[in-house]
Amino acid sequence: MNRPPDALAPDALACEPPAAATVSLARLALLFLRIGCTSVGGFMAMVGVTQQVLCERRRLLPASALLDGLALASVLPGPVAVNVAAYAGYRLRGAAGAIVALLGAVLPAFLCMIVLGTLYLRYGQHPAVAPLLRGVGPAIVAIVLAAGWRLWRGAVH
Repeated sequence: MNRPPDALAPDALACEPPAAATVSLARLALLFLRIGCTSVGGFMAMVGVTQQVLCERRRLLPASALLDGLALASVLPGPVAVNVAAYAGYRLRGAAGAIVALLGAVLPAFLCMIVLGTLYLRYGQHPAVAPLLRGVGPAIVAIVLAAGWRLWRGAVH
């Protein structure tokens, strides 16, 4: 095989040292808890919020690194957004960061499903609830379109 000598170097996926040094595991957990709480609408919405928080606001990761993570997450088994969260956590703090980011991203949705499922079973047939459930769809479409637009701009420019 004709591979460059550094093609399999162990540091090929290593984090940039300044980024890894600037975020603690506790801060990473809080960031991904916030991401998990505010990203509604499927995996592109969560990826969009992750990109906005980690790349644009906090500048912890370059957008190209998150796009690499999205490409990798797309071919791995499991939910894409959870894989992207684990990848970002890994890039920032290694294996412990991946676990913390994954739990932080998933925990809010898990708890919401427990609470909302219970409320739906109890009050779902009430006539006042139906209009609320119909209004969620258009909001989710807008969030997903905005996230796709931001990622497209980062990939093309």
